[in-house]
Amino acid sequence: MPYSANGFLLHLGMDTPEVLSFREGLKAAVEKKQGATVVGWTANGVSVTKEFPLSLPALAAECQYALERLDPATFGERGICVPPHTTPRFG
Repeated sequence: MPYSANGFLLHLGMDTPEVLSFREGLKAAVEKKQGATVVGWTANGVSVTKEFPLSLPALAAECQYALERLDPATFGERGICVPPHTTPRFG
């Protein structure tokens, strides 16, 4: 079952540059192939390193979720998928 992002990066108060820095930290965690998901990023000029209980794909989903809401012009919001058998009803 795919992970459903809940916006915890937004709840932490991260802005776009911080989320982008966090996403770069995810790339570094993947490259190091660490057993635990340890991510390093910069927040308000301070380097932060934290271990997360979520998998790398789940953290990547959180980054995308936050970026879509913080800067929809650049990162775009996902459209709503309507099943093909659905008939629109107006009025």
